[in-house]
Amino acid sequence: MCGIVGVYNISRKSLNAVPEHIYKDMTNALSHRGPDEVNDIHLDSIWIGFRRLSIIDISNGHQPIWNEDKTIVCICNGEIYNFKELRHSLMEKGHLFRTACDVEVLVYLYEEYTTDMFKHINGQFALMIYDLNRQELLLARDHIGICPLFYTQVNDHIIFGSEIKSILTYLGLQREVNLEGLDQIFCLPGLCSPTTMFKGINALRPGCYLLVKDGNYLVHEYWDLIFSIPPERDHSEHYYSRELYDRLERSVKYRLLVAHQDDWQLFMSPEIVTDILDEKCKTAIIHTTSGDAGKGDGFWRAREEGAIASLCFCLSSPGLNAIRH
Repeated sequence: MCGIVGVYNISRKSLNAVPEHIYKDMTNALSHRGPDEVNDIHLDSIWIGFRRLSIIDISNGHQPIWNEDKTIVCICNGEIYNFKELRHSLMEKGHLFRTACDVEVLVYLYEEYTTDMFKHINGQFALMIYDLNRQELLLARDHIGICPLFYTQVNDHIIFGSEIKSILTYLGLQREVNLEGLDQIFCLPGLCSPTTMFKGINALRPGCYLLVKDGNYLVHEYWDLIFSIPPERDHSEHYYSRELYDRLERSVKYRLLVAHQDDWQLFMSPEIVTDILDEKCKTAIIHTTSGDAGKGDGFWRAREEGAIASLCFCLSSPGLNAIRH
């Protein structure tokens, strides 16, 4: 878990009128998300801050990350599971990597594909990319919304962050309860993006990106589950069973490659731990249990909701064209 935050003047004017202590307050509000490192960049009309929790390439994977000629900059909270394949394909296109960090593939993916980059990513992420040549800001959230990302507008300034508390520290922002959000809290299991508890502050919807260009911004959907499309042709029960096994195994292996841990446990409720999970997790050297989590230093714990989300994303990863845009 890391934290991203930033301010962008959509009129492309300088941010010099914003007191420097505001930026510090915004990054400090996310200190619990990234205790290992804090960095920021101020580029006339844009300021971005980053709080890092170091996991991959601890020594060199500092953010913000630039492309080769420093015309594109990126910050990202999350993990790009297929970054090794992406890195290989981008190197074949001539891109030079300076780190072993998974996030570095994002700047080069943007160079190659711009907003079509999300067709190639398997991961969980909330990211910001700023293109200095085009003077365009891109905010994006992963396919099913594992990583949070919020934004609002104050006059000509777009303010964004991993948590609302960082946005609330911005100068001149009015705090007002959103009655629609309050209604959802009482009537639904939780808030439905883009609604939040604060009027004027929005959550970027899962599977969407926000593009700021020419003084305006629009939210675009790049992915969604489609349940109504019939299969291309009928297959046997064995075929679908085999497909589920293979995709689940690949999903687990991706997550093991990213996290670099020796000891693992997967914690799920007894209703979730089925024969297929047990077999695939054993294959990937994961020990499945139920009940309370152990307290070993090397163990990573996942709440049941997170485990279910991972399985859902496994079935919605790039390559499943029947259920994705």
